[in-house]
Amino acid sequence: MSSEPAGQRHLADRLRRVLAAAGGRAPTGRELAEALWLAEHMRPEPEVRTGTDARLPLPPLPDDVREREAREPEEAAGETPAEPPDEPERVPLRTPPPPAPAPERGGDHAPLLTPAPAMLAHPLALQRAVRPLKRRVPSAYERELDETATAHRGALVGGDRPEWWFPVLRPRPERWLHLRIVFDAGPTMAMWRPLLRDLHRALAQTGAFRTVEVLPLAADGGLPARPAATSRTAVLVLSDCMGPQWRDGPAGRRWYRTLRGWARTLPVAVVQPLPERLWQYTAFAPGAGLLSAPGPGAAGTSLTFLPYENDAAAPAPGGIPVPVLEPSARWLRNWAELVGARGGTQVPGAAAVLGARPPSGDAAAPVLDLPADELVLRFRSVASPAAFRLAAHLAVGCAHLPVMRLVHAAVEPHPQPQHLAEVVLSGMLTAVPGPPGAYDFRPGVREVLLGTLPHTAHVRTTGLLSRVNARIEAMAGAVPGEFRALVAARGGPVGAVPGDPFALVSRESVRLLRGPEGVPGAGRLLEGRYELLERVGRRGPGEVWRAADLPSRRQVALTLYRLPTDRGPAPTSDFLSKAREIAAIHHPHLLLNFDAFAAEDAWCLVTELVEAPTLREAMARHPAGRPVDDVLRTGRELLSGLDALHEEGIVHGDVRAENVLMSTERGALLCDPGVRHSPGPMLEDDLLEAGLLLFEMAVGARLAAPDVPTAHAALRDTRVPLPPDLESAILGLLDGSPRVRRRAAAELLAAPSTTRRVYRLLGPPEAWVDGVPAPETDGPELRMLCALVLARGERVAGTELWEPDWRDDVHAVAGRLMALGHPVTSTADNTYRMTPKGADVDLFGAEQLVFQAEAAESSGDRTLALERYETTLGLWAGEPLEGMPGEWAARHRGELAELLRTVAERRDILRSAVPHPMVVVEVLPARALQPVPPSLLAAVETVFGVAPERSEIYGTGTHLVLRPDDTPVAVLKKAVDTLLQGLLVGMSEAELASVRLRVLVNPDSEYGRARYVLGIPPTPQDRGPAATLDVCVPDAVHRMLGAREAEGYERFEEAGHVVWFRRVTAAAGRHATLRFPLPSAVDGLAFTADATVAGAGGLASVLDRIQRQLGDELGPLVREYGLAQIDLAQVRVDARLNRPMPFGDGVLRFLARVTLHPSLTPLRTLLTPTRTVLVDHDGTLSRPHAREAIRALTGSGRRVVVVTGGREDAVERVLGDVAVDIRARTQMGEDAILQAVGTVADALVVGRMPGTAAAAARLGVPYVGIADGAASAADLRAAGATLVTTSLSAIAQALEGG
Repeated sequence: MSSEPAGQRHLADRLRRVLAAAGGRAPTGRELAEALWLAEHMRPEPEVRTGTDARLPLPPLPDDVREREAREPEEAAGETPAEPPDEPERVPLRTPPPPAPAPERGGDHAPLLTPAPAMLAHPLALQRAVRPLKRRVPSAYERELDETATAHRGALVGGDRPEWWFPVLRPRPERWLHLRIVFDAGPTMAMWRPLLRDLHRALAQTGAFRTVEVLPLAADGGLPARPAATSRTAVLVLSDCMGPQWRDGPAGRRWYRTLRGWARTLPVAVVQPLPERLWQYTAFAPGAGLLSAPGPGAAGTSLTFLPYENDAAAPAPGGIPVPVLEPSARWLRNWAELVGARGGTQVPGAAAVLGARPPSGDAAAPVLDLPADELVLRFRSVASPAAFRLAAHLAVGCAHLPVMRLVHAAVEPHPQPQHLAEVVLSGMLTAVPGPPGAYDFRPGVREVLLGTLPHTAHVRTTGLLSRVNARIEAMAGAVPGEFRALVAARGGPVGAVPGDPFALVSRESVRLLRGPEGVPGAGRLLEGRYELLERVGRRGPGEVWRAADLPSRRQVALTLYRLPTDRGPAPTSDFLSKAREIAAIHHPHLLLNFDAFAAEDAWCLVTELVEAPTLREAMARHPAGRPVDDVLRTGRELLSGLDALHEEGIVHGDVRAENVLMSTERGALLCDPGVRHSPGPMLEDDLLEAGLLLFEMAVGARLAAPDVPTAHAALRDTRVPLPPDLESAILGLLDGSPRVRRRAAAELLAAPSTTRRVYRLLGPPEAWVDGVPAPETDGPELRMLCALVLARGERVAGTELWEPDWRDDVHAVAGRLMALGHPVTSTADNTYRMTPKGADVDLFGAEQLVFQAEAAESSGDRTLALERYETTLGLWAGEPLEGMPGEWAARHRGELAELLRTVAERRDILRSAVPHPMVVVEVLPARALQPVPPSLLAAVETVFGVAPERSEIYGTGTHLVLRPDDTPVAVLKKAVDTLLQGLLVGMSEAELASVRLRVLVNPDSEYGRARYVLGIPPTPQDRGPAATLDVCVPDAVHRMLGAREAEGYERFEEAGHVVWFRRVTAAAGRHATLRFPLPSAVDGLAFTADATVAGAGGLASVLDRIQRQLGDELGPLVREYGLAQIDLAQVRVDARLNRPMPFGDGVLRFLARVTLHPSLTPLRTLLTPTRTVLVDHDGTLSRPHAREAIRALTGSGRRVVVVTGGREDAVERVLGDVAVDIRARTQMGEDAILQAVGTVADALVVGRMPGTAAAAARLGVPYVGIADGAASAADLRAAGATLVTTSLSAIAQALEGG
């Protein structure tokens, strides 16, 4: 008896030790008794084992699925289930195996694209949810005809005056909001790209928004440049908030700045694809509560959020509540009611606080390496019933993401993407090699999940497979394919296909999935972002498709180069590296490259989409040869594009008419440069092919043999002889000598074009034809011209162009534009059109630069993107369309202003992200302790745009340290091309001879390392010429240079540091001085330009041509300025001359420094015989420098009479102690002038009023008019003013210099 208590005590002690080991402390006796009692009263759970007999309770199926599957065991009760009588032969679809080095296509199997069900299974409910946002508001820019008001106005005017029947316009109703969807393209969001497509399609189809655009949020927190969002824009951010953009770091801080900027002015919400129970583990964890807004379209800063939990932590100061939604109708309905609410309405929801900085901390820890049964138990304890049911059914087959979506749609009548997310994030899956979304269950997990299915449910797998098959067959041929599958080739054995099978479909379905030609067709998704839309045609060896870039929501051209099947693995790395080199070249006559990648069966090149015929199609319309002007222009454009390629050492290799697009706006565009040619062709071979192409364009037939005698004989036989310059260019390009070909190309490029048209819209509108203003003044011609240029070649109705203040009709204005040389065309239906082909339009150039910057930024080249944004901002010369009236001008002015703000914002962001280089200028004096010349400091500051931040004595020399606000390559270009010429302009010969200079451009800002690197190249023994500059760059900067820029450098290495060195010298005849006038359209006193020109040798022989070039370049810049704005004119001149200017064929470059002075000779001629000066007080004395001018007049001994219609003491207060004769008169007519001056023989009148100018002209008295601008200057000249100026200071300057 005593043994029993002892045994019980032994068992109790053993249990206590086990529980202590599991829980960390030993349980008390009471706790142990309660645990035993609970264990006795619990129902026994089935034992969980890792074998095939393991069982876990499965969540119940939905009623309709349960009823559908209840019939399947009955059908399976017999040993041989009955087969459908006419069941066609089934073909298995298999997931592709991991990629192999050999191409898959061409064996016993072939790839095809299989459709997958939408992630938003019921988009109609979601579309109904956003109905509160489907409202219309009056447009701020667009107008429409008000028929009732127009008829009423016509009745009031009367039927006998039809010329007064003007239409009455009213604001056009338009949708209220723009919608901007920002898609997180970080590493954790790959599986949600189909959700983005479904969400974008559903919201765009509602018609509730004016526009719906998609912006990709890169992993570094950057966004592509777009016009700044207006106050009528809503932002939805689709993100799981798990990427680096949502955590503290460079990417997070960058993204938070953008997001907070939006939330301050716009309604912003986050669409969270993860289930709500997982939100707490993300970096942007929200809380539940009530949201309210003060009015429709309220920004995030004005939202009020009341959490349900009373003990919720108080938001951080400056925090902004941001709603967080699930992608479902219920959540979107609440958000739409919040955005469209009139004010005070409370809606339930969830919101997270957007602080000033993202939260710190690392991403979620990886799933521990647990046993399979513990992984499943852990998932079962936290997962939703639908998610666990989905996991159990996924264990039956393949775990690739598209297949999961098929199974999910077959299992659940209302599938939600959150259930799929629970499975993917459960830790039971692991990524495997293969296409994106390829997963497999961890070892042992599949068996445990299969064990959770009841024995009767094993038969239901046949029904599940049948439903998957039925879904694929229903979508075949009707829904674009989305993921790649393998199927047996035509006539091939079914069993030879590798991969895991996931469906059995009929051969008819396979035919529909293959497409008509057995190749991937429309709907194919490449690289997860490019969706093929339609085949455009073939271009050389490539197959060109129109494609949609889903993240940026733009159409692109995608060229597929099929991989060879008869050779080994293709050199993909060579293709990608060559495509990257070409993508860095941006030229107006080269097709812009965006992206390049290798797909399963092809190389893919993504370029801009240009809707234009090929040169071959254009030549077919001229069988006898194209017009000579077209041949010359196209030839220059092609050679210009080839020259840009050849400068980088790239051979096009396939210059044919089929590879040239003839764009209406940009002219000839070379396509597919250097991508697929063999290593054989040389640079000069491109010129030979260009010569053959020019011959075919001019003659209309191909040349029999590519040699000069054959071409010469063929050109003699043409019906119409070619101009000598064109014939010489063709024969030179066909010459056997490469040197002759290069010379012929350079001569054709240097020859002046037929007509050069320039249109400036990013500032005061200007138009130039062959260097002449056309038209010269603002008026109907310039307004119509701006409207036609902005139409971009589209036809515009005359009623839209005409304005009420025009004296002539639209047809007469168009006729004057044609006479000025603008290609305006009209039609019988009173529409007008102008094609800006070949014209220099600053707006189009800015758009191209922004396009190139976005492409560079998306490819990760921030340095190039920053350079393009900087160049874009340099095109702005003031307010766009400044002074242009009309609603159309106001609309475009607002759009261009938004573009300017966006470009400036992107520039500023990239400036903070791109490191600024450091420049060290080593100044070695000829004698010890010699100070650095001030002229050298000024020249360095002028060239690099910043002053030296410090000066360090180092050895016998001095180091000047600068940090220019530019990229390393741009700074190096300034050092090589501009610095020496700037020193020649700013320093004397003696100063240049007294110093020796060495410059280092370092990519980082560590001065200690830069000082060491600067001393690695040996100091040359010879001092060299007086104007000598030694340039050093580290290897990191040298690798950034192109092949042409990298020439001439010598390599040095010391202690692992590699430095490249070159010497830059200037030849004799390096600088000269010029003086030439620059007329002003406002001021009668022109500017005098004093120019110092520096460059290489040979300047003296071309100074006259350089002076003409400077006059042509600077004349349009200063033409609209008067002497009163000479400082502004000087700023524009300096900005234009801040870099070397090409001359002639571009081989010779020069640097000019121009100083503007007033040309006072005409004013001195008027003042010399003058003894009495009559000043009209009306507005004249209120002008700047009035007191100085009158003081100079009285100081020179001249009598000054001031006539005023006001109080004399007012004149005295203005003039102070200057003694003048003051006369009071209300009218300044002829009598007043005669009484004031006495005699007109030596008199002069100064004033602002045209009436006074007319009176002085009738008396024969010279009149100097003081104008405010172009309009008042024109009025004064029309009234008879002898001289018109804008500044009274000219009088004082003329007397001082006289």
